[in-house]
Amino acid sequence: MEKKSGIKKSGTFEGKSNKLGHGGRAAQLKAQGVPSGVIGEVARKAHAAPGQKNYHGGKKK
Repeated sequence: MEKKSGIKKSGTFEGKSNKLGHGGRAAQLKAQGVPSGVIGEVARKAHAAPGQKNYHGGKKK
């Protein structure tokens, strides 16, 4: 059985979408006190870090 992460995966958190690569999941981890290096590692594993397939933030308008 998989361990529950306690990270909400739908809706929003602090104005950021919780969809993969939109920043809400990382904001939740940061609020829980998780080090930024660990958050980046999780994002890279999910291919949601800047420049990867599932990253959706930081686009110029």
